[in-house]
Formats: sequence, C-alpha cells, structure tokens
Amino acid sequence: LNLLVKYWEKKFGFVDENRQLYHPVDVKNLRSKLYRNSAKGAALLIDEDGPLTIEGVVNRKLRIAPLESERMDEDGRIAHQIVEEINEEKSYLNDIVLHEKSNRTLENVKSRAKHDHCIVIEFLSVIDSNVTKLFKTDEDLAKLMAETSIGVQNIIDTLDMGIKVRLLGIQTFTNETDPSYIEDSAIPKYERYLDHRRLMMNMGTYYCEHATGLAKSADIIMLITGRPLAAKLKSGINANVGGVASPSDVCKQCHKVGAARFYQEFDARVNVIAHETAHLIGVPHDGEGAKSIYLFESPGALNCPYKSGYFMGNKNLYKYKFSECSKACAKYLL
Repeated sequence: LNLLVKYWEKKFGFVDENRQLYHPVDVKNLRSKLYRNSAKGAALLIDEDGPLTIEGVVNRKLRIAPLESERMDEDGRIAHQIVEEINEEKSYLNDIVLHEKSNRTLENVKSRAKHDHCIVIEFLSVIDSNVTKLFKTDEDLAKLMAETSIGVQNIIDTLDMGIKVRLLGIQTFTNETDPSYIEDSAIPKYERYLDHRRLMMNMGTYYCEHATGLAKSADIIMLITGRPLAAKLKSGINANVGGVASPSDVCKQCHKVGAARFYQEFDARVNVIAHETAHLIGVPHDGEGAKSIYLFESPGALNCPYKSGYFMGNKNLYKYKFSECSKACAKYLL
C-alpha cells in the first residue's frame, strides 16, 4: 500500500439541519491514516496513535478489523480478524432518469479542467436518517465514508483520465429532519420503497430551491439511503434497483443528483455509487447508445457489448474496469 490518500477536501465537514458547516472530525489526522491500492481495490485506515490498528478492506472480498475485545498480547499488539464479505449488490434496472423539461444541450464542463491539470469531482454525501442511526458517532460515519470514497476512486481510476474524487462534506439527517423529497418519493401501498424516478425529480427540485453552501458548490449530490429503491410498475413494483442518477448532469445545479441504496458490504456500496457517478458524467451502460444518456453527439457504447464483462456491463471478467466506450463517453462530457 504505497499510495497515501490525499483527495479529501481540507475544509471537509458535516452539514447540520440548518445547512451550517461544523467540524467534528480532525480531517488532517484522518487523511494521514488513509491508504489505498487501486490495483487490489484496497482501502484501509491504519492508525498508529497507540497500539497499531488496521481497519478496512484488504481487497474486494476480504475485510480486516481489530477484534471487538481489542485484546493486546504481551508485546502490546492488538489482535485483528480478517473476514470474507458477502456481496449484497442489486443489479441495475432503469437507473437513468431524465428530468422533465431539462435542457439537454451540452454545457462546457471542460472548463473545470485546465490544461495539464486533473479533473476533480466534488461530492456532497447526503445521509438519510435510516443510515445515520447506524453510527454511534460522526467519526464512525466519517471513517466509513472515507473508506467508501477510496473505493469509488479506485474504480474511477480505470477511466484513465486522472479524475480525482473529492468529498466536500457529509450532511446527516434524523427522523425529524429528513428532507421532504424522501417521503414525497414513497410508493403508495409500498411506502417503505422509494420510487427511483420520482426521487430524482424531487431531489432535483429540492436542491434547485436550496442552492446554498456545499449543495451549491458540489459537482454531485449523492443521497445514501437506508430505504430500498424500486421501479413502479402497472401492477406492483420491481425492487431490483440499487441506485439511480440523472444522466450527464454533473455540475448542473438542479439536476446533479444521484441516489444509492446503503449496503453494509464495501463492494456493493462502492459499486453502486461509482456506477451512478459514471452516469452523471455521461457514461451509459455498455451496449447502449448516446440516446440513453441524452447526449446525442456522445460516442455512446453500442460498440461495447453488455456481455463483455466490464463495470457498466454485466461485470464479469473486467468487473472493476470501464470499457473503452465508457472512457470515450466520459472524455466527451468532461
């Protein structure tokens, strides 16, 4: 692990219910403990303040963490355990949603990337009450989101564009403060589920009206929800939806939104967020044309069959890599 992670925003913080920024986490200290290995898919927090502890994913299948008892041996070392993670990931069904009346003309996103400089995509992570309550402290949540950001970065690296993923902040909610767009997106008769299409419309409207602070400066606003997503059918629902995004809408204030179901398992959680991020930067599913992402001059991905095994396809042999078509589409928009 020879790559020290430096992609967190230095002024990173949490956003409260009044959209005010506060800083419960020592970002400089946390960043100094984060390590990754893109080739292996590793994302680790190595803490040498006191007895050495290692927490995170060794590769995409194995997780390491100190034993809960934190027993030390006679030399002052804490025992760790390595466990295999179970893949919870849902497949993607209709996870691209076009906002009504949206202007599909291509904006010059390239202005964000000066010549000889990398492209930086800045995220605001919005955490609903169902996920927030799973964490005892802000620091615990920050650690998980740091690990998640590293995992997303590892996948985005395979676009071969030097894109950097930067987490600007985390906005958490409680049962009392959950934004209206969540409950407004519940499916009648299936209220536990959020209508993935309606959710994108409602999120877009909400952040168009609340374009302040990090919600304004972020390139992408990504909701992490503990509620399952679903597609509403004529009869019943299809719950086989892991995430959803507004295609090709990175940097567009009223449309730069995506949502991902929260998974405890690292691989599933990272894959969903990276997948929806790809849609936001103009990448379709393999085997689909430019029309699917509403950028009609884009090269599209018709020349890369869905079954070729890449990340935006059926995720087989090259399940953690983008196809050449994905790369071409991202380059077109960015």
